[in-house]
Amino acid sequence: MGELSAPIPSPTGSRTNSTRPPLRDPSAPGAVESADGSRTLDLLHDGGGGWTANGEPLPDLDGALDCDLGLCPLTNTMPVLRHGLHRGPGEREFLMAWVSVPDLAVRPSRQTYTHLRPGRVRFASGDFRSDLEFDEEGFVVDYPQLATRLTAR
Repeated sequence: MGELSAPIPSPTGSRTNSTRPPLRDPSAPGAVESADGSRTLDLLHDGGGGWTANGEPLPDLDGALDCDLGLCPLTNTMPVLRHGLHRGPGEREFLMAWVSVPDLAVRPSRQTYTHLRPGRVRFASGDFRSDLEFDEEGFVVDYPQLATRLTAR
């Protein structure tokens, strides 16, 4: 597939149902190197719900708070942590700026996260469904068929 580089989102803001601040990704530049060449993406969020990709406005994403980087379970953490869905009951639907890999195309994605029990949240988008396991801090531990967090020895 190639190699992808992107920053890890950092916490900002103050609205949350948990003891940790919500996560936002105001700027997510990334690059992909593959046999087909290299591609870059400069994905920017203006803090008010507006997005641009490589300087071009993305009006279909107006109101989205987060990006969801394809094949990256870390980006599922942001909406779950913001609303404490890894700890307590609830179901929330989000509009996400979904970035497909390796082409780095950005598309709107409606995603639903449903608390199943502490540490277990169902992720759904379109016909896709997966039950994700989170740790107490709200980070993905297991995303079936995609990734499992390795623990320190």
